[in-house]
Amino acid sequence: MTVAKQSLKRSERPRDVIEIRLQRIWETALKLSPIGRTDDFYELGGTSLQGVEVVLTIEEEFNTSLHPAILAENSTIQKLAAVLASDCIPDSGLLIKLQAGSGSPIFFVHSGMGDAAGYSLLARRLPGRTIYAFQAIGLHGEAWPLTDVRQMATRYLPEILAKDPDGPYLLGGACIGAMVSLELAQMLVARGKKVAMLALFDGRMPSPPGKHEKWARRFYVSIRTPTHEAWRIVRWGLGYALGFSRRRNWLPSWRKFVVHMHANAFRAYRPAPYAGEMNLFITTETFYGDHDPRLELHAWAQNARTISIKGSRAGLFRQPMVDQLTRELQAVLARAENAWKLFPLAFAASQSFA
Repeated sequence: MTVAKQSLKRSERPRDVIEIRLQRIWETALKLSPIGRTDDFYELGGTSLQGVEVVLTIEEEFNTSLHPAILAENSTIQKLAAVLASDCIPDSGLLIKLQAGSGSPIFFVHSGMGDAAGYSLLARRLPGRTIYAFQAIGLHGEAWPLTDVRQMATRYLPEILAKDPDGPYLLGGACIGAMVSLELAQMLVARGKKVAMLALFDGRMPSPPGKHEKWARRFYVSIRTPTHEAWRIVRWGLGYALGFSRRRNWLPSWRKFVVHMHANAFRAYRPAPYAGEMNLFITTETFYGDHDPRLELHAWAQNARTISIKGSRAGLFRQPMVDQLTRELQAVLARAENAWKLFPLAFAASQSFA
C-alpha cells in the first residue's frame, strides 16, 4: 500500500526522464507518493536494506554498475540523477563521505550489517562537519569479507591517516563497529596520535560462545560449531569463486554470510585496556536481562562515560531516537574539542594511564 503525501510544488517535480524513473523506483521501495526531487531517501524513512534494493533496481533499469554506497552519498533524486547522467560514475571505495564540512572529520565504522548508510540520518543532523563511514569489505560480493576485528582495524587505519594525517581523531561505531573503533583508537595511540573522541553506540564486550549456557548446551555447541562453520566457509568460498556472491538472486544469502562472519569476528575479539576515554551511548530498552555486557566496557578504559538514549537499539539511528542521539553526541564532541583546543597538555595526559 502506498501512502500519499501532499501534492508536490513545481520546483519539487522531476525535471527529466532520469528523475522520473528514479522517482518511480523510490516510491515503489518506500511505498510513499509523491516523492520530490530534493527529498532525502533516509529522511523519508528509507533503511539500508531498502537502499540496497533501490540500487539493484537502478542497475537493472539503467543497465549500469553502481557502487553500493552511492545512495548514501547521493540521497536525493536530484543528486543521484546527476550522477547517472554523467559520463563517469565514481567508485566510492572503502571509506564513504556522508557529509562535507570543516574541522576534524568524524570516522564511523559500520555495524555488523556492514552498511555505511546506517549513519546517514545522524550525519545529516551534524551540519558543518566532515563525516566519513566505513563500508564493510565484501558486503556486496566484490571481495571476501574480513573475519577479524584487528584485521579490519589494520585495513581501515591507512584510510583514516590518508584523510587526516595529524588528528586529533574522532571515532565511533555500533555493534562490531564499536570494537573496531576501539581497536583503531588503540592503534592510533600506539603511534603517538591523539584520539579526541571514542563513541561506542550500544557497544558491548564480546562474550565467548556458550558462556551463559548450560554445560550440556555448551558441549553440543563445541562439537557442532567447528564443523558447521567449516562447511559454511567452504560452501561460500566455492560460491564466491564461481561469482555467485555477485548475482542479485544470491546477494541476500551472501549478505547473511558476511553478517555471520562479522558476528564470529566480534565474539573472538578481546580488547586490551584503553588508555583514554570511552563514551558509551546505551539504549534504555534492552534484552540483556540482569547481566548487561555493555557495562563491562567501563573496566577497559581509563575513563568511561555512560550516556543513556531512550528506546531500543533497533531504532537508535532512526527517528525519533536519532534526534536525542544527535544532541548527546554534539555535547560529547563539544567537550572533546574544547579539551583539545583549550587544554592540550591536560588532554595529552589523559591519553595514558597514571
